[in-house]
Amino acid sequence: MPQTAEHEAGSDWFRNGMHQLSKVVNVEHDQAALAQACIRQLACYVEAELGLICITQASHSSPAVYTYPPEQQSAGGSQALLSLANEALGLKKTLMQSGDTNDTPVVSSIAIPLIRNAHIHGVISLVAAHAYPPQQVQWLEDAAAIIAIAIDASQAHQLNKDLLQQIQTQAEEIASQQQALLAAHARLAEQTSLPEQTQLLKAEFLSNMSHDLRTPFNSILTLSQLLQLNRDGSLSARQVEYAATINTSGKSLLNLIENILDLSKIEAGALEFNYHDVDTEKFVADIQYQFQPLAQSKNMHFDLNLASNVPAVLNVDLARTQQIISHLLNNAFKFNSEGKVSLAILRSEAEQNPLATPALHFAVSDSGTGMTAELSAQISQALTNTDWSTTRPYGGTGLGLSISRQLAQRMKGCIQHCSAPESGSVFSLFLPLRKE
Repeated sequence: MPQTAEHEAGSDWFRNGMHQLSKVVNVEHDQAALAQACIRQLACYVEAELGLICITQASHSSPAVYTYPPEQQSAGGSQALLSLANEALGLKKTLMQSGDTNDTPVVSSIAIPLIRNAHIHGVISLVAAHAYPPQQVQWLEDAAAIIAIAIDASQAHQLNKDLLQQIQTQAEEIASQQQALLAAHARLAEQTSLPEQTQLLKAEFLSNMSHDLRTPFNSILTLSQLLQLNRDGSLSARQVEYAATINTSGKSLLNLIENILDLSKIEAGALEFNYHDVDTEKFVADIQYQFQPLAQSKNMHFDLNLASNVPAVLNVDLARTQQIISHLLNNAFKFNSEGKVSLAILRSEAEQNPLATPALHFAVSDSGTGMTAELSAQISQALTNTDWSTTRPYGGTGLGLSISRQLAQRMKGCIQHCSAPESGSVFSLFLPLRKE
């Protein structure tokens, strides 16, 4: 019976110590406050005279050191604990020392590394005027495991806080640059007596601003993607959702900026075109490779038909032609959630050719709901939506269609479209068969 009572008392002591330590780590989030509270709790609970906790720092060469009592750090008393602590850190295991010092019967030292998922976060070292019984050693090792988890969470919390602060700083910089961009655009618009000069100045300004805008945006996209991955699991589901929203919105805004820059270059006549011969089959294969996954993700069919009368080699500006076709296909998939989207490439017949020269005809069609005659006319205007309500299921056509039309015109071609309710839509790009 006495042994049973003693065992139960020891179990109560063990559980009580774990409970008290859990309350400490659940309250403290700042690394310094957490470390100081933990080493104080451990030293007091096992009746140690001196205590020390070293925490490794990801961004610093030397570890952070916290002592108990706190004044030992400034008085240099922590040096007596560092030797055993460094040895335990190197061996990655608990070490103990005992001996007589200045007529004191027993002086015992113990050092326990803080390890979490095979990563060393630091080490704890304690000195007491008594030997450490096995129960205390086991308790200290279990406590060290809890403290390692708390430190890991604290460092992850600080890292996420720093990342969010960087995103906020970058967002403020972008907002400031956008205000400057709008102010400069307003000043340029006032120069109505010099329209050509205004366009050139606007294009030059936007070109110079493009790098300054892209750099912080790329940083926001990278940081928000890191937060969205949540590799250490320290973010809640809602925080991961916020990071995903930041990333998606950033991509949309960056795409809008790219469109504005392209449109300004076109209007200023500063956009260059590079024509060269392109293998037709490779051109078709690249489009198939780009859009087949999108069709599969929406459970839609994607057909690509190449007519036999199309030359084996196309003389086009590859980048601009792909830009236009990609926009038309993206719109076809965006404005439809079922059915199929098709791209037909053929040599335009004379009676269907709106150009004065032989032409290539790229026809993008869908099996969607189509448009009324009124909406079909409105779609010709930039920034027009096919549904003006606030609950429409799809976004607007944006600047992409306006840019595509102007690109086609610069390449001596044109874009036409036809649509009817419940009959789908067809957008056609006509380009000269060969550069004039």
